[in-house]
Amino acid sequence: MEKKRVFKESNVMNILTYSDFPIKKDINKDDIIIDILHQIFYKYNIYNIGIPKDFPSILYFLLTKKNKYKYSIIKSPIKKEREIKNKEEIKYIKQSVNAAELAMKTTIEKLKKLSIKDNILYDKKNRAVTGEDIRNYIDQKLIKKSCYSFSTIVSCGIDTENPHGTTNVVLKSNEPIIIDIFPRSIKTLYYGDMTRTVVRGNASEKLKDIYNTVKEAQEEGIKMIKPNITDIHNKVCDIIERNGYHTTRNCNENIGFNHSTGHGVGLDIHETPNISDNNYKLKEGNVITIEPGLYYPKIGGVRIEDTIYVTKKGYKNLNKYEKIFEI
Repeated sequence: MEKKRVFKESNVMNILTYSDFPIKKDINKDDIIIDILHQIFYKYNIYNIGIPKDFPSILYFLLTKKNKYKYSIIKSPIKKEREIKNKEEIKYIKQSVNAAELAMKTTIEKLKKLSIKDNILYDKKNRAVTGEDIRNYIDQKLIKKSCYSFSTIVSCGIDTENPHGTTNVVLKSNEPIIIDIFPRSIKTLYYGDMTRTVVRGNASEKLKDIYNTVKEAQEEGIKMIKPNITDIHNKVCDIIERNGYHTTRNCNENIGFNHSTGHGVGLDIHETPNISDNNYKLKEGNVITIEPGLYYPKIGGVRIEDTIYVTKKGYKNLNKYEKIFEI
């Protein structure tokens, strides 16, 4: 059904469909797929088969029942290839980042205009504003930019102790609000990603110190970005520990900085490379996030995130929106 459209839209020259193969009748879909794969192997004299780690187990079981082929489990070569983005892909990611920035800007402006009564945020209609209200508002802004997001993070207060926590109930003043927006373009399918943490009202001195530590760690981590660099995560941890906070290097409890410094962004919101304690050398064309955070029970959490393009001699931050804690 889609063959003509695929020929028109794809860069792939050799395109096969079900109709190109004799298919046995009265067998289920999984068996049809396996039968076609074996026909392809035979047609192109393929005997060594690489199976990616996330290949469906039922298909692997059916596929390997024929012993005349040699099978090996491999890392996806496509995922590895996707680590390096070309100019067109950078443009697509930038468009999604721009959508996230617009949604972030208008959301923070909206939070600024809310009134405060008994530490609860209210709109002009004197209705208490919830995290769900803000997520719906963000999603509406993204749709207008031809993007969507299924799991935008808006968390407040105690919910910010969890890096991916969400708040469905009312938002409160004087407490951290983490807003993590990662839209996907409906047209190109590429993601953007950014996070800001704000307080509507006045933050405690402890929260201010946590925010300034995270901000310093992020800024210093970003400054390191260039091809062949491997040690950004440890630099971020050094700064956090120097300021008296916990990382996974100096604490076994699930507090403080308890996740990687960043990840690749592209057709998946989380893809390689992973910016953590590993030996991966950054390459020109990588698009990564830098997003340190600190999370503590009874205090709350702070995370700041930008999406960064690794250039020939350094980097380009695709995020331009300001970082202000108290609004």
